[in-house]
Amino acid sequence: MQVPGPTLVVTEGQTVSVTLTNGLPTAAGNTSILFPGFNVTASGGVIGLLTQEAAPGATVTYTFTAGSPGTRAYYSGTQGDLQVEMGLYGAIIVLPNAAPSNGSCPAHNTAAGLNGAGTALTAGGESDFRLSPTGPLTT
Repeated sequence: MQVPGPTLVVTEGQTVSVTLTNGLPTAAGNTSILFPGFNVTASGGVIGLLTQEAAPGATVTYTFTAGSPGTRAYYSGTQGDLQVEMGLYGAIIVLPNAAPSNGSCPAHNTAAGLNGAGTALTAGGESDFRLSPTGPLTT
């Protein structure tokens, strides 16, 4: 057992297959995984309320294509109140399939770490003082 479940690190455009084997006690019933934000197909298992479920001792395979880069979550789609507490949740990190090119992001110049000539990076109107040519303030 692992809490949270393993972090899945994939690349944009990659086909991802996750096979879930239900090793829970029979009394715990079926289990399943939801992958919000992905168009998932499932094979095996039994029909559940939200997705295919793995009965005790059985497996189900979920397949999807990793979409746009970012961090998302996966979690139990069956008895979530119980199974999430047991560790059936985790993160999916979708990495871009190519590094951003210099100047491709209007708010950042990725090669030099600066916007324009000698100004610190900004995010939401805030300057990142660590990237300023004069360095951080000291008192």
